[in-house]
Amino acid sequence: MEEVTAEVARVDMSRVDQLFKGINKNDIQRPTGQVDILIGTDCCILMPNKEEQIGILQLMRNQFGYCIRGSHPLLEVPKLSNHGIVRIYWASGNIIPLNDIHVLDRDSIKDKLDSLFDIEGPGKQTTLKCGSCMTHDEESQQWIVNYPWIKNPNNLPNNVNSAVSRLGSTEKRLLRNSLEYASAYDEQNMDMVKRGIARKLTKEEMEIHNGPVHYIPHHEVLKPESKSTPLRIVFNSSSSYMGHTLNDYWAKGSNVINDLLAVLIRFRQESIALAGDISKMYNAIRLSPLDQHTHRFVWRNLETHRDPDYYALLTVTFGDRPSGAISTLALHQTAKMYQHIYPDASKMVIRNSYVDDILQSVESVDNARLITQQTEKMLACGGFRIKPWIISGNEKCGSTLQSQDSGESVEVDLDEFAHEKILGMRWDPKQDLFDFKVKINFSPKSKNVRKGENITKSQIENSVPTSLTPRMVLSKVARVYDPLGLATPYTLAAKVLMRKLCIENNTNDKTKVNSRWDYAMSAESRLEWIAFFKELFDIEQLKFHRCLKPDNAVGDPMLVIFSDGSKLAYGTCAYVRWGTAHGGFESRLVIAKNRIAPTKQMSVPRLELCGAVLAARIRQKLVEEMDYKFSRVIHIVDSMIVGAQIQRELWIRHICCYKGSRNSK
Repeated sequence: MEEVTAEVARVDMSRVDQLFKGINKNDIQRPTGQVDILIGTDCCILMPNKEEQIGILQLMRNQFGYCIRGSHPLLEVPKLSNHGIVRIYWASGNIIPLNDIHVLDRDSIKDKLDSLFDIEGPGKQTTLKCGSCMTHDEESQQWIVNYPWIKNPNNLPNNVNSAVSRLGSTEKRLLRNSLEYASAYDEQNMDMVKRGIARKLTKEEMEIHNGPVHYIPHHEVLKPESKSTPLRIVFNSSSSYMGHTLNDYWAKGSNVINDLLAVLIRFRQESIALAGDISKMYNAIRLSPLDQHTHRFVWRNLETHRDPDYYALLTVTFGDRPSGAISTLALHQTAKMYQHIYPDASKMVIRNSYVDDILQSVESVDNARLITQQTEKMLACGGFRIKPWIISGNEKCGSTLQSQDSGESVEVDLDEFAHEKILGMRWDPKQDLFDFKVKINFSPKSKNVRKGENITKSQIENSVPTSLTPRMVLSKVARVYDPLGLATPYTLAAKVLMRKLCIENNTNDKTKVNSRWDYAMSAESRLEWIAFFKELFDIEQLKFHRCLKPDNAVGDPMLVIFSDGSKLAYGTCAYVRWGTAHGGFESRLVIAKNRIAPTKQMSVPRLELCGAVLAARIRQKLVEEMDYKFSRVIHIVDSMIVGAQIQRELWIRHICCYKGSRNSK
């Protein structure tokens, strides 16, 4: 063997050396160059001993000095050579590391050339900061996580007195507002202990613990519209104490959540839709002992006359900075671990899940039942439990599903899910349609809840306040959630009116935006908004097929994309056009997007060109994310100028940078 290993590359320790106090960065800086000697295990006296540990990063020391082992989000290890060097993690017992074996490649010359000439790319790849902090316990079938600490947790102050003070404020508020809510709050706290989400700490345990300690304040969040949980307990990891915030001590982790738009589009592909909701997803992942003691809280069952009891959270907590990345990584890794057994279920979870929602569309009810059963078995190996599935169609095809709690079949009446929320959109699974519901309420708020009832179309004129402000109308318009752009005619009209309000008081320069939100708008603008709110109720009459494929469709579809622009706005919409068994054609709207024109006036041809660019981006998105094989893709514009700009290559070379970059789309 000519070489012991490849050359050792330098590791940037400039941010990590600050974690260990009293250590000079020169003492732990890894040398570079060739490795000359490997020391065998027979020289065990030279094995380094652990001096200090932060998360899963350890400071070691032996006769040669200091060294660091483990991993940390701030520790950027350079990629190694292309000689297939493999890094192997070993663990004893039933603990299986997240990445058992993986190869680290160094950037090749080709990659460097590609990056040199890659002037504008679709995005930048990121490195996971939470992937290596999880292990899977096969015995308990649960994930165990070490939070990615980027600051020394020993620097956290013990804020127990502040937590007790905050508890007193929460108790007074609960008892003053509603005994029903106060009782529900206490029941939820005790339920967390019963389900193993939290545990009560003993006095002896607290005395012998010598690691970092931090208490998280908690408060109630009211959701009267929720039938299952009208009140929820929220732990506030962003609370500050003496300049320290717990969330600032953790890395957030990379954004590994699937694109919402892509998940919704694929949900519309086939005739049978199914939707699953993972029950208490975050609570399925357990915390390490270190992280449990930095997730303490206090509670005393509303018995305000006595000292509080001390508890520790045992699972990942909603509101923690890395919780979203950790839970999604655990879910996806569970699917990858069993993809050789359940390939279809694994693909569905990895590709068509969004946080705790799983959406899929298949060709038949039998396929839906099979994939739901496989998904339940697969995710149970990671500690995840799914609520009863919802399958589109009539009651029979959407009813009989197996409960994981009892193991018996349960009947799901689709009438109870007549307007189920799917990633924020209203879906009627029985009729398999998307629809909209308008909620307008100008009554005062109490604890973030409106005191009065929602108004109807006939009550608009008498219910709109005389002093109507931009903030009021914006809050009403923002309630129309429409990620697919199915209600674009209404949302675009609202944007145009909002733009008018923003420049209403700037009479000298109409290109300047008014940043004030609480001034009373003019009588003319108020009448315009009253008229708009009346028209907005017509949106409730709109219904869209969830499935983009008609029952009698034959062959592959055609993708047809329109774009246009005006002085006020520009936009695009995409349809799939199917041939039918009767020799006809049927089209269905896939997506629509719009943009308001800037306050600085632009020519209509330029705005039409912006619409064409938006159409090109939508086309790319649909082709990449959908499983359809389009027979043709057609762009339609009604502007001769835009068509000429796109086709004249010689003209493109001499045109300004603004137009040239858009024509290239």
